[in-house]
Amino acid sequence: QSITNDELRNLFHQIIMNPHIGRCTKLQRFGGFYRSDCKYWDGQKFMCMPDVYEDIENNECLIYSFGIANDYSFEQALGRLGCKVFTFDPYVRYPPKIAKNVYFEKLGVANRNDPPNLLKTLSSIFSAKNHSNTKITYLKIDIEGNEIDGLDEWLKSGALDNVQQIALEYHLQDTISTLKFFNAVMSLYFKGDYRLISYDLNGCARTKYA
Repeated sequence: QSITNDELRNLFHQIIMNPHIGRCTKLQRFGGFYRSDCKYWDGQKFMCMPDVYEDIENNECLIYSFGIANDYSFEQALGRLGCKVFTFDPYVRYPPKIAKNVYFEKLGVANRNDPPNLLKTLSSIFSAKNHSNTKITYLKIDIEGNEIDGLDEWLKSGALDNVQQIALEYHLQDTISTLKFFNAVMSLYFKGDYRLISYDLNGCARTKYA
C-alpha cells in the first residue's frame, strides 16, 4: 500500500523518537559543548553503561568514532576512562595520537572503498586494524549524510555483527533518503537485534523534517 511523503515522514519519526529505555539500566552522556548561539548542548553522545563498565574492567573497551571535525570531547572522555579509541575524519588533520588512548587517522567511512577520496568501508577499516572478529564496544557515526547509503552496506557486509552499541547522527534531505534510512533502521531492529535507547534532535540544525 502506497503512502504519501508526509505519512512516511510521520511514521518514521513516530518510531525513531520513541526510545526503549527499559533495555538500558543506566544511560550516561559524554562529551559535547554548550552553544550559546542556539542555546543547545551540541556533540554529546549517550551510552548504555553496564556493558561499557564491564569492558573497561576487563581491559577490552574498544571505541570507533567516525567524524570528529573540531570536537573530540566524547572520544577524550572515553579515553580517560580506559577505552581504546580510534577516530577517523578525512577532512581534518590531527597527529596520530590526539589524547590519552585516542588515536586519529585521516580517513572516512562509506559504502565503498574510494582511496582517492580517503574513503573505505567499515569492514575494510576493521580488517586493517585486525578487529574484524573483535567486540566493538561502541561505534559513533557522524558523517554528514553518507550514513544513508553506508548503513545498508555495513549491515549486509556483517561489519556490525560485533558492534555492541551505535550512535548514529542522520541527515534526511528528501523522501528517498528517508525511505532508505527507514529500511536500514528496521534491519537494525529485526536482523541486528538493536533497540533505540536515546533520541536527540539537533537544536542547532533542526528543520521541519529533522
